[in-house]
Amino acid sequence: MRRDIVAVCLPAEVVQISLKSTNRFAVVSAIRQALRRAGRKPREIERFSREALQARDRKSFEEVCARWARVT
Repeated sequence: MRRDIVAVCLPAEVVQISLKSTNRFAVVSAIRQALRRAGRKPREIERFSREALQARDRKSFEEVCARWARVT
């Protein structure tokens, strides 16, 4: 399964990454990379990682990821 991850950092920076894995650690890593490339501060990236990895089920995990990046 291929997933496209787009991180948006306002006002205009958009970074897209394609990922074939559904493994939560691979998804978190890809979103972290996209956020970094989009210019997000390290503190924000850490907050995303913490929130995502603390999610207890798949739905919660996907909701956290959706708040930080557009995952399709």
